[in-house]
Amino acid sequence: MSREPWLHTGENGPATIATLLILHDRHRLGTIVLASLVNPLITLISFLNASTLVHWIGETALKVVSKVVAIFLAAIGIMMVRGGVESFLVSFMDGSKGG
Repeated sequence: MSREPWLHTGENGPATIATLLILHDRHRLGTIVLASLVNPLITLISFLNASTLVHWIGETALKVVSKVVAIFLAAIGIMMVRGGVESFLVSFMDGSKGG
């Protein structure tokens, strides 16, 4: 039985877990559950209709969207690293003041 890897949505990678942790701090549980159910459906529909989307949007526009999404992902990554470093430095500085 052949299994298409892009159809399997049961695995949660590091990006999914990090996103859920961030969402947990900012949104209610119902919103997170709804988003967790709707996003894979949108992805599945997009994959199944990829050739139609490419024809409709155009390859050049898809390349532009891909670059913009890459910039957003880089910005989110930088924001997460910055937040972690900031938290570490704050806790480190608070610890050094006590002793």
